[in-house]
Amino acid sequence: RADVEKQAPLLEAITYLRDGYGDRRRKNGPLAILHPLRTAALLSHTMEAPTILDLLSALLHDKEESVRHAAAWALVLMGSDRGEQALKTAASKDPSEKVRLAARKNLVIDKVSPDELVRQLSDDAAATRQDAAEALSLRASGKVLNYLIRSAMCDSEARVRSASLRGLARIGSPMAHSVIRLSLYRDPEPRVRRTAMV
Repeated sequence: RADVEKQAPLLEAITYLRDGYGDRRRKNGPLAILHPLRTAALLSHTMEAPTILDLLSALLHDKEESVRHAAAWALVLMGSDRGEQALKTAASKDPSEKVRLAARKNLVIDKVSPDELVRQLSDDAAATRQDAAEALSLRASGKVLNYLIRSAMCDSEARVRSASLRGLARIGSPMAHSVIRLSLYRDPEPRVRRTAMV
C-alpha cells in the first residue's frame, strides 16, 4: 500500500481531472472521469516517486480522447512551465482535433487580458462567453468576482453559468459561496445545480 506522500500527487490529479470532466458521463452511463482515474492510479503505483505533473503529462498520451482533453485542461489549471510544454506538444501532435484545439485554446488563455475576457462575457456566441468564463476562473480574483457573479446568475446558457460557478468556487469568498448556494437551489438547469454542489 502506498504511503501518504505517494498518494498526494494522485489525489491532486483527481482534483484537477474532476475540474476538467465535471459531471460528464460516458455513453453507457458511468461517470467519464472513472477511466482517467483508474489510469492515474495505475501510473502512480508504477512510478518510483510520481508527481502531479508526471501523472497528468502521462495522461496526455492515453488512448482515450476525453482523457487527453481532461489532462490538458488540468495542466492549464496548474499553470506550470512543464505543463505548458506538454500542452504545446498536444497542440501540435495529438491525433484528435478536439484535443489539439483544446490545448491551443488553453495555451492562448494566458495571453488574453482580463479586460478582454470580461468584454467577451457579453459576446453573442455562447461558446465565446463560456471560454471567457473559464479563462477568468483560471485567474480567479476579487477583480473578476462581480463579472463572474453576473454571468453565473444571468447568462442564458447553462454551460456559461456552470463555467462561472467554477470560477466563483476558485475565488472562494463569502459572496462567491452565497451565489453558488443560490444557484444550487434556484437554477433551472440540473447541470448548473450539479456544478454548484461541488
